[in-house]
Amino acid sequence: MLLTKDEFVLKIFYHHYTPYFLNVFKLVFFIMPFYLILYLIKDALTFKVIFIVHLVLLFIFIALLIYLTLIYWLDRLVITNKRVIFIDWKYLTVKKISEVEFGDIIDVEVHTSGIFSKFKFLDFGSIDLLTSTSKVAISFPQAAYPIKLRTYIQSLTDLYKK
Repeated sequence: MLLTKDEFVLKIFYHHYTPYFLNVFKLVFFIMPFYLILYLIKDALTFKVIFIVHLVLLFIFIALLIYLTLIYWLDRLVITNKRVIFIDWKYLTVKKISEVEFGDIIDVEVHTSGIFSKFKFLDFGSIDLLTSTSKVAISFPQAAYPIKLRTYIQSLTDLYKK
C-alpha cells in the first residue's frame, strides 16, 4: 500500500475477535476426532508410534492456528485522509487491495446481526462502500462496531465533499 503525497493514515480497523474465536473453536472441533481415534486404538500401537502421531497432530493444529491468526491479523481497513483502503488476504500468498476515494463514496451500508449487536462481544457486521456506479467498491466483513465505523466514514466523506 503506497500513500500519495500529503496522504497519511487516520485509522486502521481490523475484524472483530468473535468470528476469529469461532474459527479457532471449529479448528479444535475438527482436530478432536483424530485424538479420539488415537485414544481408542492406543492399545494396538506402540508408545513410539503414539508419540509420533501426537506430535504430527499437534504440529498440524499449531500450523493451522498460525495460519488462521495471520489471515485474521493481516486483513485490515485503512482509512487515510483521502481514501479508504481494504487489504484482504485470501491466503498467505494471495491478497487483494481495494480502494475508494472519499469523493467517490455515495453510500455506506451496514449489515449487522440485529438484536445480538446490542452485546459488545457480538457487535460485528459487514460494511459495504457504494460508489457512484451503485456498485460495491469495498466490502469489509466481520467489522467491529460497524455502526460507529459507518458514522466515522460518512463524517470523513462529508468533510471531503465540502
